[in-house]
Amino acid sequence: FHAQLAEEPGEGSLPCLPSFVPLLCSGTETPRFVTMPADDRTVTQPSAENATPRVSTWGVVKIAMLCCSYIAVSSGLIRFNKYLMSEKRFPFSMALTSIHMFVSFSLCLVFYLLKPSAFPGMANTQGKRILVLSWFVPIGAVFAISLFASNQAYLYCSVTFLQFMKEGNVIITFLLSCAVGLQALNRVRAAVVLWIITGSTMAVSGEIHFVLIGFVFQLVSQLAECSRAVMGEFV
Repeated sequence: FHAQLAEEPGEGSLPCLPSFVPLLCSGTETPRFVTMPADDRTVTQPSAENATPRVSTWGVVKIAMLCCSYIAVSSGLIRFNKYLMSEKRFPFSMALTSIHMFVSFSLCLVFYLLKPSAFPGMANTQGKRILVLSWFVPIGAVFAISLFASNQAYLYCSVTFLQFMKEGNVIITFLLSCAVGLQALNRVRAAVVLWIITGSTMAVSGEIHFVLIGFVFQLVSQLAECSRAVMGEFV
């Protein structure tokens, strides 16, 4: 039928184009054809949910700058605490911990008042503020223990030794998460845990000036810090 229409077009008939679409009518009416211009053809666009988010160059640079700033400030704080925690300077870990927590609380409170959007997790606490406040005491307690024990360990061990010990925080956090049901342990994860433990043990072994009490203080600090992280995730 298409070929016949193309060879013998009648008066008022439409030219035979590849874009013919038959519109069949009910009854005995003759099938009619219409053309679809190429510009009107539907093009499927990806939905907003499936679209891949694009990160601008400035966004990548901003993230890199924030990461570098965080690393620099963290390293500076560690070195400064080690410098202070000396018998000839300020060997008072409890006082240093209190100052640390007070400054952190004050700055976070000011930042929250100035820009609440920087704390998106607070929106999820609507109607649960009393429950969240009930977790402040245990989380604050383990945070204080972590800071105190970490500062006290600077009196006995080198920064390098303590930083290598902190590599085990990943394992401690994962095991605690498994204990409270936030994570599941399988063969692959168990193998990774064993591999990291072996590497961390090799890294901290052979310390020239090994002091057991410093090692214990740092271990207590890590257990408290990882407990704080797990409790925060649980809440």
